Amino acid sequence: MKLAPITLDHLRSFGVSDDKELKLEFFFYSKDQDKADALAKELREWGYEAETVESAGDSNLLLVTGWTTKMKTDDKTVERWTEDMCELGYRNDCEFDGWGTTPDQD
Repeated sequence: MKLAPITLDHLRSFGVSDDKELKLEFFFYSKDQDKADALAKELREWGYEAETVESAGDSNLLLVTGWTTKMKTDDKTVERWTEDMCELGYRNDCEFDGWGTTPDQD
């Protein structure tokens, strides 16, 4: 939650305005295959792209990653979405590790 405003400020420095719509890339970690797969399934039900892969940095961790549908990048929308992702991770016993994006999407 603390990093969302910092990331948004960084996007603003690249000229991304509040009304720009972007897909956001998300990252969750889990130690349990079934929990990671359940989270990925729920994210896909939200209309997001999501997959479970082995973490490159730790073979004992699984990474659930993917992209959202496009959303406005105003502070309120992104901060609310970040809260939702934290809660979703908690409900699925997975850790939401944050998000990123690229400002030059079509």
